[in-house]
Parts: sequence; structure tokens; C-alpha cells
Amino acid sequence: MTSPSRTTFRLLAAILLVGTSAAAFANTPAEGGQTTENGQAVENGQAAEAKGHRPQPGWVRRSTELRLPGGGRIRALHEPPHKAVPTRERARPVRPARQQRRLTDSATLGVTTDAPPSVSVSIIDSPPIDGFVPWIAVHATDRRRAVGGDWDAVYSSSVEGNYFVSNPENNYTIGLLDTGAGISVLSYAAASQLGLFAAGRNTGGTVEIGGVTGSVDAWVSQPFGLWITGLGSINPDQSLNLSSLVGEWNVSTALGAEPAPGMPDLVTAIGSPMTVFIASWIRNDIRRQVERDGIVYEGPDITFHELTSPNLPTYPNTLPLELRPAGAAAVWYWPCFAVLEVCPGGDNSPKIPSVILGISTQSLFFAGSVNLSDRGFIANGKTKFMVDTGAQVTVIGSTVAAQLALNPNNPDFTVEIQGVDGQLVYKPGFYLDTLDIPALGEWLSYTNVPVVLLDVASPEGGTLEGIIGMNLFLRYNFVFRGGGMVGQPQPRIDFEPIPAVDADFDDDDDVDQEDFAYLQRCLSGTDVPQTDPLCADAFLDGDTDVDQDDVSIFLECASGPDIVAEPACRGQ
Repeated sequence: MTSPSRTTFRLLAAILLVGTSAAAFANTPAEGGQTTENGQAVENGQAAEAKGHRPQPGWVRRSTELRLPGGGRIRALHEPPHKAVPTRERARPVRPARQQRRLTDSATLGVTTDAPPSVSVSIIDSPPIDGFVPWIAVHATDRRRAVGGDWDAVYSSSVEGNYFVSNPENNYTIGLLDTGAGISVLSYAAASQLGLFAAGRNTGGTVEIGGVTGSVDAWVSQPFGLWITGLGSINPDQSLNLSSLVGEWNVSTALGAEPAPGMPDLVTAIGSPMTVFIASWIRNDIRRQVERDGIVYEGPDITFHELTSPNLPTYPNTLPLELRPAGAAAVWYWPCFAVLEVCPGGDNSPKIPSVILGISTQSLFFAGSVNLSDRGFIANGKTKFMVDTGAQVTVIGSTVAAQLALNPNNPDFTVEIQGVDGQLVYKPGFYLDTLDIPALGEWLSYTNVPVVLLDVASPEGGTLEGIIGMNLFLRYNFVFRGGGMVGQPQPRIDFEPIPAVDADFDDDDDVDQEDFAYLQRCLSGTDVPQTDPLCADAFLDGDTDVDQDDVSIFLECASGPDIVAEPACRGQ
């Protein structure tokens, strides 16, 4: 297969740059690296020169693999020797417990009043920079409208059409649920595995997918049926329960071109044109792990439902969302008209993949308001923060950074980003004092929040003020309810905090030897009160001593290293 021609039609950057993982990378293990004296990255024995805000001399480089907006991934964190960037792997030695805080300052609340109101919030201190990845199973069928018919996609709660492959229970692929992607994308490997190229579902036209450092071209598909389900629908023998699939048909996506040697494939990312139709129930208290084609995928349990399904939970808190630009009425692809232009896929074939068509361009999901502060500087009432399930990291744009008086030349840490074109760039990172997202019920509230300074194009024109990544939802179960198009309910996120496992003292989701070491240090003996305030978490049985009863509860909760502990395992 040849590479797409760069003389064909390209989408405007404003359309595709908003997709977090519309051109992200497959979940391969992070490659080892080292740091030279000047901070230059060394990968596989060859120097990879990066541009941008270079890390400070003497900083430590740590390899990683994190997904970013704009089609990139963070390949490494550069941090001062005295302060490591918080990650899930490097949890704090003491649990960052949720604390209650009452907001009474009118500046903090973003209101002006003589008698400022009070809002009670629950704080998560020092969230990790790396959030979860919402992995899902993906399939395809031949369901489409007749050529020259309507161009809009149709939601279905069960599979319609015929699979392109034989033995569909085993011939499926893995992708991620990406509310920040304006289109859906299938990698070259996924499109091949699902039979799309063999079935002639490539129009021959292309679309340009832009990112932080550059862009790549991808094929535009003919319409087909696109279907998804959670990892929990994959059986122990790795076969897929096809009856659990939901999705849409008559939808056009981008298909990855065969990557050149040494270049990454696009990731399979199911974007907002799918999520607008469904309610995605994401449970971080239940973890799923699947090995597929030699790659291990680990993430929360995800199930898909109709927007008003009675099977969804009733969570006590709600974050209202907005689908913007407003006025979207359908998910549809832009057709090619042979009387006006050359159409590689034929008259009325897709020229632009299916998007949620708003007033001027495709629509995406935004939080109603975000408040930020750092060192006394305040940026309140920010309305241009996109909510992106495909981003592991939270991002702020230059306009917000300027309001917070952040200096890109003096960051708290630096990230090394690889774009879709394989180029490297350095971007600055900071710890913000506070980040609050007003919600109905309890606010989402954080302190010491790691963010990356990165400008990402907005579907409304200009750049986003920021992106809410999944590191801020790591400690929550939630339902991401799509909607917002004409005739649909308004989109929202219903959520509740996950109760902490009492024996998980370092808050890394497992209960292992590190947690037991903490308990051992706090042992006082039966009826001997433990008065050390650093041992307050060790009272598993509810009394004031730390003895064999607490040890017994701990042993019942023990899961082992890197094995998520049962959330229901708690003391008295």
C-alpha cells in the first residue's frame, strides 16, 4: 500500500488539532533512555534532538508513555533531583487523603458579592500527572446507506450489517474512548485486522492529521458500521462477546496509512462522533487487563448505554457540560461532488470523515467553568476547557498561563513530547496551587496540580484555555453522558469519589509489602494507644491501638504488587 498523496484534500488544522488521540500512538512499552549533561534525549543509541524549552542542566530524565492533546505522547519527564513529578508508579509514602475545604473567598469562587457564599469541597492533593487510559474493544461491519443517500451516522444499540472478517469473535481490535477527538481513527494495523482495506472501504482520498510538532496524512474511509464495547466483554480465552457491542453505522473514519520504517502507527481512537450518542459508564474501582497481539492493555471497566438508560447508576454529583460550537444536529461526513472536483472514492463518497457538525465546524465537549490559582494569581471562570477522556494529562494554554504569571523559562518540570511526525519538542510543566471545577453537589477540587503548558486549537477558533485530562478523574467512578445535539439532553458527567481502601496506605491502588512496612512501623500492641499522628491511617479496626487485629484486617485486604485491591476492603 502506498502512502497517501499530499496533493489531496486536507482538513483545516482547527478541526483536527483538537483530537487528543486522533493521532496518538499505540500502547507500546516506554523505551529506555538516558540524559546527557545538556538534557539531550538519547533513544536506542541515537541522539534525538528536541526543540522548545529545554530542561535545566542536572535534571533527571525519566522515560514514560503518556497521551497528550494534539496527537502527541510524552516520552519522558525531566525533573529536578529534589522533586519527582507525581505519577501512579511513584505514589507518595503517605496517602493524599481527601480533605474538606470551605471556599468563602469571592475571588476563589469567581463571584462578586458583599457576602461571599461558602462552598464545601473535597480536595484531592497532588494528583498524579498520569491518568488512566479508557481502552475498549472495536469492531466493524459493512452497514451503510446506499451511495448518494443521506450522509448522517445512525446510532444502534446492537450490531447491524455483516462483519468484514471471518471468526469475528477473535478478529477484533483494541482502541481507546476519546471524547476529545473530533473524528474517529483506526490505525493501519486495526483497519487491516478488521478487513476494511481488503473490503475496499478506503476512498483513496486523504485527510491531514496535525499535532504538536507536525502532521501526517491518513486515508478517508467509505461509510461502514463502527462498534465498541468494554474490555470486560472479552472472555478469558480472549474471544469477544459480540452481543455487547453498540455503535453507529454509515460513519466515515480516518484510516492510518502503512507507517514508514521507524515511524509509529496511528492509534485506534473512537472519538466524539460516537460518544455523543451514548452514556459511557467508567468505573475506576474495577480494573480490566487484556493482552492482545503481545500488548497488555490495562484500564477501568467501561460499559456503554443509551443516554437515558435506567441501568445507569445515580451518582450524587453532576458536572454540566456543553457541546460547542452549539447548534449541532447530526453526525455526518462531508461528501465529494464529482461535478465540482475529483472524487477518488466516487461521487458522494466521503471527503471529510464524520464529525459532530456544529454551526461552523465539528463540536466537542466543554466544562462550564474552571477556576485556577497559583502563588496568589487567579484565573477564574475559564469556559474554554475541553473534557477529554483520551488525554492522560491536564493541559493549560498560554492565555491561562499568562494570567497565572507562569514563566515558561522557569518551569517546575519539563516534558519531552513526540509528535505524530516523529519529531521531539520540550514543553514546560508546572504545579498549580489549586484547580477547581464547579459542579452540582460536590465540586471537583485539587491542590498541587501538575499541568503541561501546551496550546491546542479550539473548534471555536483560536486556542483552548485548557484540557481536563483523566488524571483528575482517576479517583472517581463516573458516567460520561453524551448528547447536546438538537433533540438530545444536555451532556454531563455524573460522578462519585471512590472510597479509599484503608490498607492502601501509599494510595497506589494495591495493598502490598510497602503498605505492610508502614503498618509495622505503627504497631503499638494491644490496648497501647498509638499517638503518633503519622500513624492515623493505621487504625483499621477503629480503636486507638495498632495490634494483631489491624494486621488481620490488612492481610484480608492484601492484593500484592501492581494488583488493584478490592475497594470494599475497609476497616471499621
